[in-house]
Amino acid sequence: MRRSKKSLYNLIFGVGNQLVVLCVGLIVPKFFIMSYGSEINGLQSSIAYIYTYIALLEAGIGTATLQALFGTLGRENKEETNAILSATNIQYKKIAMMYAVCMLIFAFVYPNTITTSINKVTISLMVLLSGVSSLLSFLFCGKFVVLLQADGRSYIVSFIGLVNYLLMNTIKIVFIIKGYSIISIYIGAALVSFAVVIFYYFYRRKYYNWVSYQEKPKMEAIAQSKNVLVHQIANIVCNSTDVLVLTYVARDLKLVSIYNLYIMVFDAVKSIIANIFSSVQFIMGQTYNKDIELYRKYHQIYEVCDFAVSFSLYSTAYVLVLPFMKIYTKGIQDINYIDPYLPLLFVTVKLLTSAREPAALVINYAGHFKKTQNRAVIETIINVIVSIVGVYFCGIYGVLIGTIVALLYRTIDMYLYSSRRFLKRSPWQSIKQWGVYLLGFLIVAHIFSIIKIEPRGYIEFFGIAILVCVGISMFYIVYTFIFNYRIVWPVTKQVVRKLKEKRGV
Repeated sequence: MRRSKKSLYNLIFGVGNQLVVLCVGLIVPKFFIMSYGSEINGLQSSIAYIYTYIALLEAGIGTATLQALFGTLGRENKEETNAILSATNIQYKKIAMMYAVCMLIFAFVYPNTITTSINKVTISLMVLLSGVSSLLSFLFCGKFVVLLQADGRSYIVSFIGLVNYLLMNTIKIVFIIKGYSIISIYIGAALVSFAVVIFYYFYRRKYYNWVSYQEKPKMEAIAQSKNVLVHQIANIVCNSTDVLVLTYVARDLKLVSIYNLYIMVFDAVKSIIANIFSSVQFIMGQTYNKDIELYRKYHQIYEVCDFAVSFSLYSTAYVLVLPFMKIYTKGIQDINYIDPYLPLLFVTVKLLTSAREPAALVINYAGHFKKTQNRAVIETIINVIVSIVGVYFCGIYGVLIGTIVALLYRTIDMYLYSSRRFLKRSPWQSIKQWGVYLLGFLIVAHIFSIIKIEPRGYIEFFGIAILVCVGISMFYIVYTFIFNYRIVWPVTKQVVRKLKEKRGV
């Protein structure tokens, strides 16, 4: 299959997957809050965030393997690919054992260290059942999923993830409606994970029968996995420490519930953006390993597209999140979810996160994990210290400010590092580019501070949302052509020419 077709499939399935996740993800938490209360919803969020830390056991191996496979697949070297996969298989088995131990420790310690009225046995069972899916992945299909991603077949991973997600949440909704206990819901959802393992097994036998995990393992290919882990920890801290600080420092699971509803919206947008650009990242990775000059041209285009799409979708989320929250939380009495300052803080976090993605990619492709790990540690320290101090003085605002301060430091650092070492250009090029789009965001925010959006129900909201999304997207398209004409116009002409050739015009 051609790389362009793989990219198209990755885009369609990836974005389609996230749109479904967005819609379903808005429905299920409302069921939980209305049926079990905000405390249970906050507890679920807290457990999920802690598992993101435990999952760091795998993070270094997955990323290191992915970068190694870009090179072997680009050279079509199946023997070396199998050697890397054999090494990865050994590591995943070790990870599965450590993960199982962490699950047991988590299930025992967590109920005894939080302030809640929920039964401790219930909490322990929720913790154990929440970890089943990842444990099965580490044992049976994690290494194959990485191979699919490196080979440009992320659309398969997206499709399986979508089916799994729909089945799990269908079970949750049906069980809630029938009045089943929270543990019954978790058991039903955990059982679905076994079907995923079975599918990957048969898919590998049919389409990748040349794959073997019995070759002599090439451990040196993934030797930087520990260094990758440091970077993954820093990334998780920027995305997850907020909930832990609210749980253990502020000791308020209702604040966690508020945080979770807002981050749910912005993370859904983040996932859509990630799927759009992950559809071409295997091309970027393979190109870096074969032709660095061509990669630099691709990188410039990638950066502009990343900023344009990210600012467009996050601006839309910023404008619509409060009107949506007013409808979504109507009837919830135990805490007020409407806060006019939270959207600005959340969108700032996400815009800074998206700003560093292009720079982070080239650092990953170059394999400079060890050389940049100290910078990642500094980011982690800044985030934790500022968040803990901030939560005492500003509550939920404080943890977000901590994340923003850490992101500012690391984003600028990544611009400096990637520009000087790999892109051979001034870091100001990326900084000015981001500043241009920040100005665009301020224009959009000002316009919609004048235009009041007050839908009375979901149908009216989604109608308005479509108009707002289209309007903001058109603004950023025109904005991009004005400020990046020399970069965007040649690409546009090339795309139009290829479309005409396909149609025989």
